[in-house]
Amino acid sequence: MASELPLLEVSGSPSERGRAHGESLGGLIRELVPAFFDDLEQTSKHHDAPVVTKERALAIATS
Repeated sequence: MASELPLLEVSGSPSERGRAHGESLGGLIRELVPAFFDDLEQTSKHHDAPVVTKERALAIATS
């Protein structure tokens, strides 16, 4: 049985919507980020390219 994704309705400016999103789902986001990076690294091992570690992904994102 698949788990349900939470439905969140927000309004306001982009900044206000982002804040409401983070305040409401911040705990879930913090739980999912490590799993995302683990999945990214494992998936990238199956391609003919450098493995994408958390550190490499963050370096690319901030360059």
